[in-house]
Amino acid sequence: MEFITNKTALDILCERERDCIIRQILKEINPKHALIIRLRYWENMKYSQIAQIIDSTSGSVGGTIAYIQQKLRKKVEGIR
Repeated sequence: MEFITNKTALDILCERERDCIIRQILKEINPKHALIIRLRYWENMKYSQIAQIIDSTSGSVGGTIAYIQQKLRKKVEGIR
C-alpha cells in the first residue's frame, strides 16, 4: 500500500537536519537525560515505562522531559 504525503524534498531535508542537530545536542547533555529523550521520542515509550527503566516515578520523568525540552529549545535557538 502506498501512502500519499504532502512533504516536499525541502520538508524532508529540514526534518533530517533537525534530527541531526537534536542527536548532536543529545551527545552534549547529561547521559541520563539523553536516555530519557531517546526512550520517549525514538522508542515511543510511555512515562511509566521510562520510570521503570530509570528507577523513578512517572511524574519525575514528565518533569525531567519538560526541563530537557526547554534546554533543547534554548540550544536550538542558539544555533539559528
